[in-house]
Amino acid sequence: MRGLNERDHSLIQALTAAQIVNLSAAMLEKDILVREAILAIRDAGQDEGCQLVFCGGTSLSPAHQLIERMSEDADFRIVVPDGLSRGRTRKLLSTVKTAIVALLEDTGFPLVGEMRGRNNNSYMMGEFAYQSRFSRQDAAMREHLKLEMTAFAPISPVSQLPLATIVDRVTGTVSDADAIPTISVMDTLADKVVGYLRRTSQERAGLTRGDYDDRQVRHLYDTHCVLERLSNSPDFDVLQFADRISDLVSQTVTRDVETYGHQHEVFAGDPYAVLRDELGRVRDGDTRTRYEQFCQTMIWGETPSFDDVTETFINLARGTLGG
Repeated sequence: MRGLNERDHSLIQALTAAQIVNLSAAMLEKDILVREAILAIRDAGQDEGCQLVFCGGTSLSPAHQLIERMSEDADFRIVVPDGLSRGRTRKLLSTVKTAIVALLEDTGFPLVGEMRGRNNNSYMMGEFAYQSRFSRQDAAMREHLKLEMTAFAPISPVSQLPLATIVDRVTGTVSDADAIPTISVMDTLADKVVGYLRRTSQERAGLTRGDYDDRQVRHLYDTHCVLERLSNSPDFDVLQFADRISDLVSQTVTRDVETYGHQHEVFAGDPYAVLRDELGRVRDGDTRTRYEQFCQTMIWGETPSFDDVTETFINLARGTLGG
C-alpha cells in the first residue's frame, strides 16, 4: 500500500515540530499522497481518445496555487470524443473507469468498496486506501482518498500546470515537472457560484442524495481568495472579467439544468430564481458555523472572516445571476 517516502516523512515531522503549518502531520501526508494519486491517473483514457482534466477547488491549490487550504478529494472532468452515441459513450466511460482503478491499485492505492457510476457513467466516484505513518488527530479527516470524475467538457481553455503540495509551497520547492491538464480559474469560479447555490437549495428542499456535505462552505472561501488574488494583479481587467464570468455562469446553469434538473424540479423550471433566492440565505447562522468549523481544520494559511468571504461571493453572484 502506498505511503510516504522517508524524505517527505522527515520533512513533515520537521514542519509540524516547528509549527510552521497550521495542519496536522496526517493532513500534510494526505496532501502529498493525493498529488501522487492524481499523477498516477493523468493519462487514463488516452488510448480511447479521452482526456482527464484536473478541476474543482482542489485544482486551485496545488495547480493554480491561489488558495491555502487542504483538500482530501481530487476532481476531474472527462473529455470524450465528439459524435459518439449514448451507448458508445457509456461503454467508453466504463473502460476509463476500469483503467483508473487499475492505475491507482498498481500505484498502491487499493479501491475501497466499488467505483460507483451514475448517469451512464457520466459521474464516477471512488475511495482509495493508503498507508499512513501518522495518527489521525482530526475527527473530520476522511480515512481514504476520494476521487470524482464527471463527463463534462471544459467551457474555457485548459492549461498544463505543475502540481505543488502544501509542503512544496511552504518550503519553496515547487517544480515545473509533472504538469497536468487543468481547468481554468474562470471555469472553476462559475462552477462554484452555480454549484454552491444549487446544492444548498437542493439540501434545503430535502432533495439531497445521501448526506449533505458540510464542507460546501469551501466554495465561499475559494471564491473570496481567488478574486482577492486576481484583483491584486496588475493585469486584471474588471470589465473583461465581468463579461467573461457572466458568460461562463450562463453556460454552467444550462449544463446543470440538463444534468441535475431531474433531482430538483423547481430548479429545472426557473434556475435563476432558485439561485437568487438561495443567495439571500448565504449569511445564515448554520452557514457561519459550518464555515468556522471548516476553517479550523482545513486552512493552513490566512483565514478570511465569514463576513468577508460571503460579501465577495454575494457580489460576484449578484453580478452574474441578474435580478
